[in-house]
Amino acid sequence: MLNNAKIKYAALFLAAVLLPPLVATYVDVSGILPAALVSSVVLGVLAASASPALAFAVPVCVYGLGYLLSRDFIASAMPLVFYPAGIFAGVCMRRKCSRRLTVALTSFGLAMGMGIEFVIITYHLCGSLSAEAFGVCYDGLYAYFADYLYDSVYNVLNANSKNYGLAEADVAAYTVAYIKTYRPMLFGTIILACNVAAYIFTAVSKRLLLYLDVNKHDGLPGTNGKWEFVLSKSSAVVFIICYICLFLGGETLTLPQTSAFYAVMLAIVGGVFLMAFRAVRNKFRMGNSNIIITGIILLLFFNSAIINILTLMLAVIGISATFKQDKKEG
Repeated sequence: MLNNAKIKYAALFLAAVLLPPLVATYVDVSGILPAALVSSVVLGVLAASASPALAFAVPVCVYGLGYLLSRDFIASAMPLVFYPAGIFAGVCMRRKCSRRLTVALTSFGLAMGMGIEFVIITYHLCGSLSAEAFGVCYDGLYAYFADYLYDSVYNVLNANSKNYGLAEADVAAYTVAYIKTYRPMLFGTIILACNVAAYIFTAVSKRLLLYLDVNKHDGLPGTNGKWEFVLSKSSAVVFIICYICLFLGGETLTLPQTSAFYAVMLAIVGGVFLMAFRAVRNKFRMGNSNIIITGIILLLFFNSAIINILTLMLAVIGISATFKQDKKEG
């Protein structure tokens, strides 16, 4: 006879297996990656609480069902790109690792998944995995995203050209210069995006683990009985050093030097803001929803100068909270 726990395991297993193939086949093929990300979150929770055999069966069944529905070896493998992140998150939760280590390894898993996806796309478009094929695929993807970024930046600058003091003829040249300046910071932006996605990933996993296994959820380490992210003091020191170098260097820094410092700060700033939001929430006894609503109001109704000041204040609060944390919290 099935008990409540087995029913929960079965429901999550079916959700992880059925969601990517059915969305790709019967809804929209473009939705396969978001569906695969959700499936990967469920895989992480199963890997944290269920038997390893059940977790291992998820990618096998997803690929098998995808092939039965599409008869395409390449398309069937697309949902698997997020599963390294799910496996890393599940193993970390199973071994009761800190939230910071779990976010870091999950972020690494997401980056690994993007690398696997790049290999799959290269083989699908070029029919081989040679160095020349990788170069062609990379150039094509970079041109696609560069064109998309150019259109977005150009439209914003053109609409606000008077506010920025730009003549309409200079907008195109300024857009190209902006993209060229931003390119060295692409690495830091990718890390930031992976860290944000990994943090959300672990937040959803924590909720599902509470639904699936209360004891394993309560056994996770953290601050105040919660599995929370805590920025390391070494990361805070690196953030401060980069900021001081930018502040003192000013116009004497070359473009590559400035971009390198900003890239490192981008990779850390997500953790700094998390520490700041938690400190503000605890100080004023605000819930997570109130923090989000307050942030939206600030973004919508205050100008960029005030937002810059608030951003600096949050950075100071986040750094201060990092250095004030107890050793046990880290």
